[in-house]
Amino acid sequence: MRAPNAWNNLGFNYFNKFNDAVDPAQKKIYYDSAFFLLNRAIELQPTFANPYISIGELERSVGKFTEAKANYYKAIRFKTIDEDANAYLGLAIIYAISHNFDSSAICFNLALSSRPYFPEAHSNFGNFYDMVGKPDSALKQYGISIAQNPDMYAPHLNRGRLLTRLNRVDEALKDFETALQLSPDNGEVYYGRSFCYARKGNKAQAQKDIEKAMSLGFTGVDNNYYQSMKAR
Repeated sequence: MRAPNAWNNLGFNYFNKFNDAVDPAQKKIYYDSAFFLLNRAIELQPTFANPYISIGELERSVGKFTEAKANYYKAIRFKTIDEDANAYLGLAIIYAISHNFDSSAICFNLALSSRPYFPEAHSNFGNFYDMVGKPDSALKQYGISIAQNPDMYAPHLNRGRLLTRLNRVDEALKDFETALQLSPDNGEVYYGRSFCYARKGNKAQAQKDIEKAMSLGFTGVDNNYYQSMKAR
């Protein structure tokens, strides 16, 4: 099999399996398989932008930011509009995580100028504005993302978190409810919603949401917060 598209598609399939896997041993197998297959696509067609993007995504997901950035920039050299947008989004996220906010903003704007209809970019741009303390701009970006793709749970989750912190709890609850309709087994959403109930003084329901989140495999629970919801 010499077709680079076939190697790329198979590699992307294993990348998705890596994202979905929970068991560390399985994740390593899928990571290694995706990495091999995507690199094989590049060997067959060095100017093929897609596998560079996928490798960048793979590396970013495990915190290999330097390597990921190098692959995103390689993809940008080939000047394919759709892949440029994906590459700039990946760079924007890395720069935001690294608190290089000026570069992040530039890359978000480049991604969206390449592809204005880009709900994932608008959702992550919302996260960026939340990080830099611009809640109104964050809410605007989440709103655009939801308008472009109402079936994505992430902008509802992140807007719900922001609205909770702004003490707009009833609005936040609506976002969490929508997120759960779209992703019903997502522990992160239950955990986020628990803070709404905590702000409303409903510790019992907050505790239930925390425990539901843990039962679904969510590992980011703050134990002090959990214990405070259990205290009556």
